[in-house]
Amino acid sequence: MMTNGNGRGGGETTVVLEVRFQFRSALHAAMMGAVEDQVAGMMIEAFEKRVRELEKAKSK
Repeated sequence: MMTNGNGRGGGETTVVLEVRFQFRSALHAAMMGAVEDQVAGMMIEAFEKRVRELEKAKSK
């Protein structure tokens, strides 16, 4: 979900990422639980990098 942070069009944007995993295997669930925050962080970093690339291209 993306919303404009100030409600006036422009400026800040708030992005909410919600990812849910469900595994049949308790072992897989435990393994993923140990790294899920790291994976979410990587996804957010990739998103932010892409936004910066698009903004840079837009300003040219």
